[in-house]
Amino acid sequence: MGNIKNIWDLDINKSFWLVSDKAWMKERKTQWNECKPNIEALLVKGQGMPREYIKYLKTYFLTGEIPDLIAYIDLFVLAWLHPSESIDDWKTLKLSANDLTEKTALRNFYTPALRVLKVIPGRNRAAPKRKYGVLGSRYYPIYNFLLNDNSGKWDRHEDIVKLKQYHLNEPLSNHIAYCLRTHPPQLNHNDIGFNFLDEWHKRVKNEGIGKETTEALKNLFNTALRYANYAERPNFDDPDAMSEKMMDVDLTICNAILYPAPGLGSPLQEGFANKLLEIIESGDYGDDVNKLWEECKANYIDWLTHYENFIES
Repeated sequence: MGNIKNIWDLDINKSFWLVSDKAWMKERKTQWNECKPNIEALLVKGQGMPREYIKYLKTYFLTGEIPDLIAYIDLFVLAWLHPSESIDDWKTLKLSANDLTEKTALRNFYTPALRVLKVIPGRNRAAPKRKYGVLGSRYYPIYNFLLNDNSGKWDRHEDIVKLKQYHLNEPLSNHIAYCLRTHPPQLNHNDIGFNFLDEWHKRVKNEGIGKETTEALKNLFNTALRYANYAERPNFDDPDAMSEKMMDVDLTICNAILYPAPGLGSPLQEGFANKLLEIIESGDYGDDVNKLWEECKANYIDWLTHYENFIES
């Protein structure tokens, strides 16, 4: 067992931080200005981190020096704010964490990092640049690193294995819907959304609704219909005012009726949505999933065609 009690005492590989390179530091400071609002959205507003802690995270972001904080410095944060986007480079963080005591590794380093995965999809709306999401291109790599990579000693601990499995059993539909709602043209959806989509297809093909749950699948189907521009949508002069009058309509359906999908016109975004629809329309899964899809599609068309019936007079 390791004997390091504090995460800030870890001897991480700081060669990724080129602090003596003025050009690198200038660019890194620019990146910090872009990242800081996402830290506020995810950690301050989403996780309750004190706002004054941001300055300590900035130190790590710029220099690789881990601040002496008991909370909010974990494997997720160290990977998210790491200069590299490579999982192989992030593995060095786990290697150094092999020397942590069991208590610190489990309670402070791994468990908080894994729990934040449940929060991320819902924090997309709070991101200052919603089309990027809070993690941008790091979304799937971080998910993959935290749940599927087992290069660290503590990855194989019984408690961490159970916690990972809990998150792996969560609906992938939520992650795919999140990716559909992030659409900057420079992000490669082959690396972000399609990875989730492949696993999702295998799951619903083999298990039916199962772990995905009816609620998560409905959200995904409605989001896919919207972002693939499945049917012609009327234009409204004041959609916000109309939204307040909508009755008995699912939020994703309400958005589809009143607002154009913000990703329309982005080839990557539309390509991802259309690929998702292609898989869904294929019917290559159980009858329960196919029935739910047909119901969502019929309701979507009905609401879109007869939206007046769902607006208070």
